[in-house]
Amino acid sequence: MPSRESVDIAVPQSIAVVGGGRLGTVLTRALRDGGVRVAGPFGRDAVIGTPDAVVLCVPDDQIAVVAPAYAGIVPLIGHTSGATPLSVIDAPGCAVFGIHPLQTFIGDDGPERFYGVSCAIGGTTPTALDFARRLAGMLHMHPFEINDEDRPAYHAAACVASNFLITLQDAAERIARGAAIDAPTAHEMLVPLVRAAVQNWAARGPRAALTGPVSRGDHATVARQRAAIGRVAPELLTLFDVFVERTQALSEQPAPSE
Repeated sequence: MPSRESVDIAVPQSIAVVGGGRLGTVLTRALRDGGVRVAGPFGRDAVIGTPDAVVLCVPDDQIAVVAPAYAGIVPLIGHTSGATPLSVIDAPGCAVFGIHPLQTFIGDDGPERFYGVSCAIGGTTPTALDFARRLAGMLHMHPFEINDEDRPAYHAAACVASNFLITLQDAAERIARGAAIDAPTAHEMLVPLVRAAVQNWAARGPRAALTGPVSRGDHATVARQRAAIGRVAPELLTLFDVFVERTQALSEQPAPSE
């Protein structure tokens, strides 16, 4: 994969955003705030006029369904999926691009949510690829080109890093409630721990940031933890076992040189 690029290129031309979900809403607002002539976010069956490009912010399984409606209407059409290949878009006469911000959105984010983040881009023609690069630059992101065949693995990494982290914290709160800690308190007390762990990982990498009984080889403590989970949250035992195994493997990796 090529290294990330930092770009500062002229504002793209008129754009229509289709799909009013979290990303579509935030993307439209950010482009508009940046001075781009952007219309939308439109519903999937809306009349969009004749913009220079259409950006589809629709669910992955709807990209191939929605895209053909714009064939012959616009010269450029793209999607914002991380996992879906560009090849699913069948829109004769259109060059196809992809732009996937490596970021999480909740819908009311400001344009700064894009600033400084990586952005996977692709294009079926040099013009489409350049458009994706310019669009990422307009949003102050760092674009990197990714091939269709690499998209699923790239997106899986993103989901493990972001989505699964939230699932893991939900599991931690569930176990804490089993220790007679109420839900709001469990959440509040775990937040600083999670922040510190993520900051250590960001600064030092996974092996150097690893702490806790598994990394110390404290098997007795791990066994007591497992027994407790079996009592208070038995549905999480399989998850616990997998993480103990993976943490053990990580702890056995050579420590990075200082």
